[in-house]
Amino acid sequence: MNKITFIIAEEPHILCKEFHKVDGEIVKRDYGNATWYEHNEVDISNINELSEFFTMIESVPNACVLRGLRNEQPAINGLVTRRKSKGSDELGPHYKENTDGLNWCCMDFDEIPFPDGLDPLTDGIEYLVSLLPAEFQGVTYHYQWSSSAGIKGWNTLSAHVWFWFCESHTDTELQHWALDTQEFVDDAPFRTVQPNYTARPIFIGVDDPLGDRRSGLVSKASDAVSMPTYVRPVAVYSGGSFGGTHNHNTLDSLLADIGPRFHMPIVRACGHAFGKYGTKVDVWELKEKLREAIINAPQGRHSKSVYLSDRYLNQVIGCAQREFGNHTPPSEMEILKKKLEKTTYEYWQSVRLLKNIKGRK
Repeated sequence: MNKITFIIAEEPHILCKEFHKVDGEIVKRDYGNATWYEHNEVDISNINELSEFFTMIESVPNACVLRGLRNEQPAINGLVTRRKSKGSDELGPHYKENTDGLNWCCMDFDEIPFPDGLDPLTDGIEYLVSLLPAEFQGVTYHYQWSSSAGIKGWNTLSAHVWFWFCESHTDTELQHWALDTQEFVDDAPFRTVQPNYTARPIFIGVDDPLGDRRSGLVSKASDAVSMPTYVRPVAVYSGGSFGGTHNHNTLDSLLADIGPRFHMPIVRACGHAFGKYGTKVDVWELKEKLREAIINAPQGRHSKSVYLSDRYLNQVIGCAQREFGNHTPPSEMEILKKKLEKTTYEYWQSVRLLKNIKGRK
C-alpha cells in the first residue's frame, strides 16, 4: 500500500495547459504559477487502482501529483507550499523525500523522434515503452499523452507512462537511475516536489486531436515491474550525463553534458539556447555546435548517426524554437530598457529647459 500525495492549487491557478484560437491560430496558455496548495493523500495498492485514480483526477484542472511526503511543518490557513527546503520568503518546507520509497513512478518522455511508417495513436505509446529496459516490457501501464500531443503533427512523441513496481524505490535512486542509465527518460518527475501533471488540457474553440484516446490503461502479462535497487557506481564518468557535474548556466556546459546519454542533454541544450537568446539564435550555428558535441561525446547505447541526422536535429531544434524561441533575449531587453530610460530622462530635461526659458520671458 502506498500513499499518493496530490495537491490542489489555490484558485484561480490551474495546472493544465489551455488551447484556444486567436485570428485562426491555435494559442497555448501554460500552467499557472501557484504558490499555495491544498494537501491530499490517497491509498493505492496496484496499477489498476493507480489508473482509476489518474482517470478520476485528470478532470481536476488545478490538481497534480507529488512523490513528496508531508512533513511536520504546520499548514498556513489550511494550505501548504510545494517545497522541501525553506524559501527566501521563509515559507515552508512542507514536504520531504519518502526514505521508504514508493512503488509507483512516472516515466516522462519528451519530444522523442517518431519513426516513419507507424501510426502514432496505435503504435506511439508502445514505441515509447519499447525504449525502456527489459524489466518494463510486458508490464501493465497507465499512459497519458502530453497536452500538446497532436496539436502540430506527430514528428515527435511526448507522454507520461506510469508503472507499478514490485519493490519500493526512493526519489534519489530513481533520479540516479534515469540520469546514469536512461537515454530517453527525463529524471524530473522523480524529484521529491516536482509536479507530476495529471490534468487534461482545456480546449476552447479547438478540437482535442486525441479525443477519448488521451489516456488509458494498457494491460499486459504482468502488473508490476521487478527492478533491482539501483546503486550509483562510485566512479562515474565526470564529463557527461553519466554522473556529470557541469554548471548548466551556459550553452557550452550543456553541450559538454552530451554523451553517453544523448536525447535529453540535446533537448536541454536547445531549450537553453532559445530560452536565453530567443529570436537571435542562429539555427545553423546551433546545429553545427550540436554535431560537434555529438561527434566528440563518448558512445552511448544508440548509434550517433541517429542524432547527427538532419531529420533528428531539425525536429528537436524546431520543437525548442516553437516552445521558447519567440521572444527578445534578456540581454537585448536590458539594452532597450536603458535606451528607454535615457530617452525618458532626455525628454524631461527638455521639458524643464523649456519651462525655464518660458519663465525668463
